[in-house]
Parts: sequence; structure tokens; C-alpha cells
Amino acid sequence: MAIEHAKQRKTFGELLSRRQAIQWMLADSEVELRAARWLTWEGGWKSDRGEDARMEASIAKLYSSEVLGRVIDRAVQIIDPARGETIYDPACGTAGFIVRAFEYVQEKINATVRDFAQRERATRELKEQHLFAVEKAPDVYKLGLMNMILHGHPTAEIWKGNTLAAPHFKTADDSLKTFDYVVANPPFSAKAWSTGFDPGNDKFHRFNLGVPPAKNGDYAFLLHAIKSLKSTGKAA
Repeated sequence: MAIEHAKQRKTFGELLSRRQAIQWMLADSEVELRAARWLTWEGGWKSDRGEDARMEASIAKLYSSEVLGRVIDRAVQIIDPARGETIYDPACGTAGFIVRAFEYVQEKINATVRDFAQRERATRELKEQHLFAVEKAPDVYKLGLMNMILHGHPTAEIWKGNTLAAPHFKTADDSLKTFDYVVANPPFSAKAWSTGFDPGNDKFHRFNLGVPPAKNGDYAFLLHAIKSLKSTGKAA
């Protein structure tokens, strides 16, 4: 989605995708993601053959976690969220995307708002009114809260719950709340994504284009992200 955003967003009359710095960021992310994927597949291949894959699993886990941080940082820079815009992560994990998005917008506030009281007010509004996240796994949710606290953002809206079965952020008429940006790294090929609700009769109409396969929950999160965007919103 960061690639699609770069193909549409213009700065100083030129598409982001034509700027060499952006091209480097996208290329670096693609290379690193493919490398992480191949390392993971190597461990799975050895495990399927009944071989000891502990070293491969450790390497894949270490490299993938480091890659994720770098890719998150580049994606946030490319979508370029601004002060006053809302940011939502429907599967926030340890809140890496939300933390980086906060820091990115906070840097903009610090650079443009000179008055200390106004800067503090703008930062508090960013924490309390513009950042939204949900995580399903209880232990991971706690790590996300801890991550926000350690980065000085304890009042951000992070909730524990099942985004697909029971979306937390809704409007007064019980429809999905929409946001300026949706950032997410959802579970890959989740097998039990439809547990707790009937996707074919989804009251939020997220699957009108078709219900994702039972073993491909990442598509369900993608459709949820699309439905959670404002008409001018962007996702990454």
C-alpha cells in the first residue's frame, strides 16, 4: 500500500514514486521483506523434513523483527501523516506502527509549533484523540501498552479485542469509525479469522466484494482496513 500511495501522492508537482529517495526506501523494504520470507521458508522446509530447524528459526525470528522495524519506519515516512489526522492499527501487536506514527507527527509538531503550551496541547491531543489501535492476543496487547508507556504515550487508545469479530471503534449509529490512515501488519494467513462471527452476514458490510478463504485471514484484515478508511484515506 505504501507503493500505491507513492504512485498517487505528489510533492512539488512530482509523484513520490519518481523521487529517488522514495524509490530507494521501497526497494530496500522489498529486498528485506523477501529475505525475511525466504529465511522463514527455509526453517519451515527443514522442519517439514524432520530436521533440526532451531538455528534457522532463530535467525528468521531475529532478522524478521529487525526488518519489521525498518519497514515500519519507511512506510510511515512515505504516507506522511500530519497533525490533526487520525491513525488506526487494527492488529497493532506490540504497537510498533503506532509508536512510530506518533513520533513522526510529534517531530512535525515540535518543528512547527514554537509556543511551549501550544506544543504540549497539540502533543496531548495527538495521543488522546488521533491514535487508535486494537490487539487480540492478551500477552501481546500488554506488550503494546508497555511499549507505548516506555515511549511516553500511556494515554493512546489501545484496546484488547477481536477486530474482525467485534470492531471496537464505531460511530454513534454503530457503523465503523473511519480514519485518515490505517497502518497494519496483520497476522499472515490466520486460520481462525472468522471465529465469533459470520462473515457472510457481516453487519459492517466489509466483505461485500467476497468472503476471504477460511485460511487467509490477511485478506479479511485488508478488507476491514479499506472499510475503515475515509474517502480520502490511505493505508500502509
